[in-house]
Amino acid sequence: MVGRDEPLLQDKRVQISGSMVKRVAAQQGDKMLSPVITSPFSSRKRYRGDKLVARRLNTQVFIACVIMFSEGYYATQFFPYVATMTQELRGNNDNLGCFTGFVLTAQSAGMLSSASVWANLSNRFGRRRCLLVGLSFSTITTALLSLCTDYWTAVALRLLSGLLNNNLSIVRTSLREAFQTEGQDDTSAFSMLSVAFGASSIVGPSLGGFLYGIEIPGIRDSMQQWTVAFFVMHFALLHLRIGFRSNSARDERYQLV
Repeated sequence: MVGRDEPLLQDKRVQISGSMVKRVAAQQGDKMLSPVITSPFSSRKRYRGDKLVARRLNTQVFIACVIMFSEGYYATQFFPYVATMTQELRGNNDNLGCFTGFVLTAQSAGMLSSASVWANLSNRFGRRRCLLVGLSFSTITTALLSLCTDYWTAVALRLLSGLLNNNLSIVRTSLREAFQTEGQDDTSAFSMLSVAFGASSIVGPSLGGFLYGIEIPGIRDSMQQWTVAFFVMHFALLHLRIGFRSNSARDERYQLV
């Protein structure tokens, strides 16, 4: 019997004592057993084999990517004009860089402060409810920001949108749980999440800069330069929330769900 202090694995080779080899050979009729070394992830099958599972998981990946894209777009679409927006809201250029930074970082500060709270809430009430709440508050704060005329109100709304929305972390957890439930490999799914967020980082500033300054005839006097850009995001979030809820209602199995 191999001593307990003798290592079983060394340089990826299994060391077996001579007495154990002889005992195994005698029991097997001189038919030596060959040790089979497999990957620890070999039990995770690719989910393409089962069409039903593949359809459910592909739906999960699609919803997660859409949410990831919308959150990335919301965070980046005002990058091209945030300095001008800050200048117009404050009415001067004093310390423009500093005050622009407050607007930019307010949402991230809110998300950082509320991350643990949202984690506990999602464990208690479920991922889907928290995602729907986050999307709802993002829709409301986006609509208010599009019509905002005061600088500190805009900062407060950005901070509030971060405090009341932590979907970036929840959607990753939801996707991981969905794949673990089916015992499937999630490498490609999380790669798609990175692609979705990267795409939003391109589309967001491009579309936001294009929409900035566009005026709608008839309501020109009540509009801000950034109203159209934020309202496009508002309607996109509103439709995403409605579509996500209707899709989730048909599939109660998952938590993203």
